[in-house]
Amino acid sequence: MEAVYGMGIKYLLNMPIAAMMTSFCTYQKSCNNENGVGQGEANHMTKEVFAKPCVGAIIKKVVGNEPYILLQTRQKEDGNETNGMFEIPAGKIREYEDVFSALRREVWEETGLKITKIYGEDSSVCTQIGDVTTISFTPYCVTQNLSGAYSIILNTFLCEAEGDLTESTNETEQVHWEKVSEIKRLLEEHPEKIFFMHINALKKFLKV
Repeated sequence: MEAVYGMGIKYLLNMPIAAMMTSFCTYQKSCNNENGVGQGEANHMTKEVFAKPCVGAIIKKVVGNEPYILLQTRQKEDGNETNGMFEIPAGKIREYEDVFSALRREVWEETGLKITKIYGEDSSVCTQIGDVTTISFTPYCVTQNLSGAYSIILNTFLCEAEGDLTESTNETEQVHWEKVSEIKRLLEEHPEKIFFMHINALKKFLKV
């Protein structure tokens, strides 16, 4: 293979990152031409719609011996038939926002709580090469919808939080602590009352 894929390891190690990316892009264009991808098809491919990365939080606490999870009622401007369903705090990740900052922001915006612990954050790995920074992390559960209004890939984490709950926001209502026993009952008897993107993570956590 030519360009990047045909170069030796030693040569690549001495090549500036910008030059390497230029070579790779040149190789990609060459492959597209060889495979019969014309300009019209290339323009069509740029119109593809991609899945949106999101974060969600299963926030738990124990009062006495009774375990609770934070739930809220979904009330989005574009929620349509999903409005009124129970959900956990969740939202989209902004461009170049690290996943843990996004989680803290969404929880605070929707519930008024400040996250004190995100399980798995301590084991995340951050790497910087030149001007590029990457982070690797392991969510508690990852859920993708394969149909629906728009495509989401939801990274759900287990969390602990503190503070006073807000009653409602422009996207949520009835933010409250719900008994785990009641959530289990909902999952078993009325799963349609829970926002579909959050069902699998709750089932995993509650062993339903």
